[in-house]
Amino acid sequence: MTWLVAPKVACAARSADNGSTDVAKTAPSDLPQQRQRLGCTAAAPVRPLRYVGGVDISFTKNSSDNACASLVVLSFPELIVVHQLHARVTMTLPYISGFLAFREVEHIAALVERLRAERPDLLPDVVFVDGNGVLHPRGAGLASHLGVLCNLRTIGIGKTFLHIDGLTRDGVRAACGALPPEARGEYELRGDSGTVWGRALCFNDSVTAPIFVSVGHRVALQTAVALTRACCLYRMPEPVRQADILSRALVREWQGEDAAGMGAAAEGGLIRGDCG
Repeated sequence: MTWLVAPKVACAARSADNGSTDVAKTAPSDLPQQRQRLGCTAAAPVRPLRYVGGVDISFTKNSSDNACASLVVLSFPELIVVHQLHARVTMTLPYISGFLAFREVEHIAALVERLRAERPDLLPDVVFVDGNGVLHPRGAGLASHLGVLCNLRTIGIGKTFLHIDGLTRDGVRAACGALPPEARGEYELRGDSGTVWGRALCFNDSVTAPIFVSVGHRVALQTAVALTRACCLYRMPEPVRQADILSRALVREWQGEDAAGMGAAAEGGLIRGDCG
């Protein structure tokens, strides 16, 4: 199948000399510029998709700053994992509601650039992000930031709903439940302003736990929804699900190694409870 993935293009998101992006200089004050970049439109070529990607960050049990960032590449439409990257990362910014992108995007972008350098042949045609795109109070969530910074087609996949433009979580759930049987499974997220921010997708007739699909960057909403459906074997799109599985497994492994190291040190007399 051939997919049209994009009416939007990045505008000078990458430097002309080496194609890299200085994510370290990104700050909340840059949000208007990010939105302006997202607003640039141009015709995009039609081509078949070969690979889809998923990204995720999982945090260690006892820290809100130490985490594992993961990037998984799957073949499409087979949805078989063909490559994966990860990194042990430390957040340098505090969590602030609505500004998640500035806390996490540099770590995910670093994995994308690493893949671009090491295996450019496996660079995904579109990346699913465990985070929102334009379905965001400021119009640019994690998926949008990643797309602009790395010049990637991205799709935002949200598990929790951010209140925006008159839309509320309870209202969306009620609307999903009120859909007639023939329309069950998809609800257009149209705000009071008339703006369509994304779509809520419900699988297995569940209206209590929909996922929220939105444009990240360079992807039309109808394409984002169609690709999400094509990639869902379970509730979450397989690229995001596999990235989550990888990051969680590595966090558990690292925590086990750290605990074992602490135990060995204690047995060797390197750690003493009595310092007197």
